[in-house]
Order: sequence, then C-alpha cells, then structure tokens
Amino acid sequence: MISIKKVIIISWKSINQNVIHKNFANSLLKKYKVYFLDITSVLDFETKLPIKKKNKLLKNLKIIKIKNKNHLKHEINQIKPNLIIPYFMENYSLKTKKIFNKIKQLNIPLLKIIDVAFMEFFDYYFLRFKQFFFKKIKFDYLIHTAQRSGLNYYSSRKNIYLHHHDFENYLEEIKKKKKRKKKYAVFLDENFVYHPDLIINKRKNWIKPKNYFESLNNFFNFFKKNFGLDVKIAAHPSVNKVHFKKFKSYYDSTAQLVKNAEIVFLHQSTSLSYPILFRKKIIFLTSNEINQTYLSKSIYKRAKFFNGLPLNLDKKLDKKIIKKYVISNSLKYDEYKNLFLKHPKSLKNNFMYIFTKYFNKK
Repeated sequence: MISIKKVIIISWKSINQNVIHKNFANSLLKKYKVYFLDITSVLDFETKLPIKKKNKLLKNLKIIKIKNKNHLKHEINQIKPNLIIPYFMENYSLKTKKIFNKIKQLNIPLLKIIDVAFMEFFDYYFLRFKQFFFKKIKFDYLIHTAQRSGLNYYSSRKNIYLHHHDFENYLEEIKKKKKRKKKYAVFLDENFVYHPDLIINKRKNWIKPKNYFESLNNFFNFFKKNFGLDVKIAAHPSVNKVHFKKFKSYYDSTAQLVKNAEIVFLHQSTSLSYPILFRKKIIFLTSNEINQTYLSKSIYKRAKFFNGLPLNLDKKLDKKIIKKYVISNSLKYDEYKNLFLKHPKSLKNNFMYIFTKYFNKK
C-alpha cells in the first residue's frame, strides 16, 4: 500500500487549466499536496500561457520552473513525493526518454494517466498492429480512461479503470441546477490560428488570422440573426486576446456553457466530449483555408463518426442548408462515450473516490 501525501506532476507543457484538468490536479488537491514541475525550458518548449488564478482549488498548487535535469532531480529529492505523474512521455523523444529514465532511478512509484484521443476504426487497428513492434514504456500504475485507452505504448501490472477528465467535470456539473437564462449557442474555441503547438511544431504557411476570424464572426452574426440565438465563446486557455467582436468569451467554464446551450459549434476540439455527454446538437465547422491544412482530416473524420459533414463557412450561408449540417443526439453519442470518455470497467463515481479506494486496498 502507498500512503500518499505528496504528488508531483512533471509537465512538458506550461501549466494552464487544460494541463491541470488532464492530470486531475483539481481533484488531487482536495486530499494531497500537489506540485507541478514545469520542464518546458528543459525541452525548449517554453510558451507564455498565463494561468487563470481565479480558481480557488489552485491555492495549494505549487508550480516550480525546472532549469535543467539536475534541478529536476534536486526538487524531487527536496519534495520527497509518494507518487510521480510524468506528463511528458506523450511527446516521445530522446530528451523525454532520458528524463524518464532518470526519474525511474529514484525508485518513486510512477503513474501514467492515459489521455484517450478520438480515432477512427481503421486508424485504431493500424496502430494496434504497430504496437507489436514497439517496446512499451513501463510504469508502476496505469489509469485507463476509456475503452480505446488500450491503444497505448505503456505497460503496467497494476491498472486502474476510470474515466476521461471531461467526464469528471461532467459529473461535477450535473450536480448543479440548470440555469434558466436566455437561450444561446456556444463555440468551442481551440485557438486554431495562434495555438502554442504551432510554434512548438514550427508550422509555417498557416491559416491567415484575418480570414479565419472574419469567417467565424460572419457566421455567428448570420446565425444570431436567423436563428435568434446569441453565440458565446468557450475560450481556449491559451487565448489572451479578444478576436470575436460582438461575442463574449468565457474562460474555464466550457462544461457549464455547453450544459446550458441549445447547440454547439466546433472544429475538432477535444471538448467535443461535453456536447456528447450533455446530448447537445452539434455543427462541425471548416473553411477553404482549413481544408488545406492537416487538421482538415480530423474535422471530417469526427463529423463522419456521427454520420455528418462539416459546414464550410466560405460557402454562401443559408438557413435551410445550415439545418442540414446539424448533428443530433443518437446512439453514436453512446458509442463515442464508451470508446473515448469512460472505461467499461470504471465505477460510476468521481476520480477521488475510485483513486483512494484503489490505493487503500493495496
């Protein structure tokens, strides 16, 4: 049995609300001391993403910027954690491999939370085939968050079956009363043109910001005028500038916004999980420029999963045509939830209940 008092999360991304949610840090903070060790400088991935400090759950969260590998080892030895969550092997490289091996030598239990991504049937089985030729990275514990989390490059004798971090937020949100306010639509922003990953991955000849925001603003205005619904923006945490002229942006409240919305617009945001869980209507959006990027396939594949197509914002907007692109609640919503949001072996409880129940048994 591990007696957990201190948990370290080692992150390859600058600490923001997404990183916190993906590692269930807001849940862990309720019972343990949680330390984030930011290794972006060590990996040369540093980006300026200001954390939203309004979240009261973050008051006990300690964030330490790591300068080099020796500094990392020093901080771990100083903190003396009972458990380490390495959140960097997703970005597998010689650098991350060396850091991982260095941490393993400290003989502190390592836990991996497998963040499941959307994947089509063919892609899934192709990658399953590739797994046979890849030496798996060994952890002491693995948290499986959905049925498709079996597709991974990690192994452990000790497996914990849970749910996706968005499902955790969903469980929290359904406890609250639904607010009866003016009806609206919501757009799941993903910082499509200024995302930090574009800098990290050195993407060039990307979508022109002026064209992108002009198309979206035109669509939102048309939709508001013809369907009588205002549009609210569920802002991506990396956004620090207003780009939507007449439409208000909201931070760190995506689950709540979707819960109370009539319909949801998106490209290929991972927050697709919320309209699925809350059974909302969906319209996938694309444009001529987006269709020239590698992310175009991702948008079309998601729409195809629900037997639909994305709406091209550069084509003439028409009320009747827009209605044809609306995806509604169906059995495909249940299929998506089982594959990507909740493991079949998971209990119908929140993260901390399952987490503490598991470790208390050991």
